[in-house]
Amino acid sequence: MKKYLRYIILGGIIVVVVCASSAIAVWLSFRNSSESNQQSAKQQEATQESKQVENNTTEADKLAYGGDVQGGVEVLDNAIKNSADSHAKFQYYSQKALLLFNNNKLSEALVAAKQAFEQEQTKDGAAFVGQIARQLGDRATAIDYYKKAINLVDTSSSPMGEKDKKYYTSIVTDLEAGR
Repeated sequence: MKKYLRYIILGGIIVVVVCASSAIAVWLSFRNSSESNQQSAKQQEATQESKQVENNTTEADKLAYGGDVQGGVEVLDNAIKNSADSHAKFQYYSQKALLLFNNNKLSEALVAAKQAFEQEQTKDGAAFVGQIARQLGDRATAIDYYKKAINLVDTSSSPMGEKDKKYYTSIVTDLEAGR
């Protein structure tokens, strides 16, 4: 009888362990599914915003290419006004600066490039502001933004980082020398 009691107790323990393991697995599955759904929704929002940015910038480019630069700027201004996403605003301001720069509207391009840089501080954004300021003859602003670009260069992960840093440093040296 003692032997059977041992088997019953051992069987009961096994059943409890299996049931507890199953319950934990089901709970983890539901938890991961919920987190996955939240991540999926965020990815969908990001993809939707990305498509919207692409559509607006393409429309602005088409208008500018067709000769309606101001129409392209208005499309981007409306997109900026209607966007709450800072990365999307960065993209819109960058596109606006590029559109204006390519159409030789340097003063307006400088303002847009600075606004893009305020949204996201990147070495390319700082260098673009510096380039526009340099072409406008505003050496102080050009020097300031090229120095910002130097500070934003990542030499640890970018193989071109050191070359970028040297290039921007040479521009600052030329500007400080009055060239």
